[in-house]
Amino acid sequence: MWREIINNGGILTLIGVVVGFLLSEVTGVYKKHTERKDAKNSLHDEIRFNYEQTKNKIDILNQVVSALKNKTFLSTKCGKYSTTEFENLYHIAIPKLSIIERDNLRHLNSFYLAIDNLLDSFDETFKSNLEGAEARENTFESVYKESVIQLEDIRDSLQESLALSSDYLNGKPVSIFNSLKG
Repeated sequence: MWREIINNGGILTLIGVVVGFLLSEVTGVYKKHTERKDAKNSLHDEIRFNYEQTKNKIDILNQVVSALKNKTFLSTKCGKYSTTEFENLYHIAIPKLSIIERDNLRHLNSFYLAIDNLLDSFDETFKSNLEGAEARENTFESVYKESVIQLEDIRDSLQESLALSSDYLNGKPVSIFNSLKG
């Protein structure tokens, strides 16, 4: 039987099938490696973008806090953080990320979403608090002070996130469980 296969050129066919299979597997591994590397790079770029967004948000919050201290209202509405890459590519990049990088990315993404929600709802909450101040036996001044404290707390959190994202961008991510102030 083997002689028939060898005599009829079957060995070349078998070698061709094996080589074709191996090339297909190598190509698949290379594509997956490239896809994961590209996903990791895209996540890095999103953190870079959000790092710059954070600086802008801090500047806006400084202006709003200053205005509130002068009993003037400025809106906290501003550009949102980008979380699209995290939502679409995080699961692809996981094999290329260290545990600390994964923790940093998850934490920062959740943080960005929370900050956007807080800032989006601030204007309405502030106006509602002013309108209901007398019913809750508050003064307008206390509403302004409370809002200033809230925005200063958000600003402080943004400052901490800048340090965390800077370390991540510089290739030296730190453990979020040891670096965050309690």
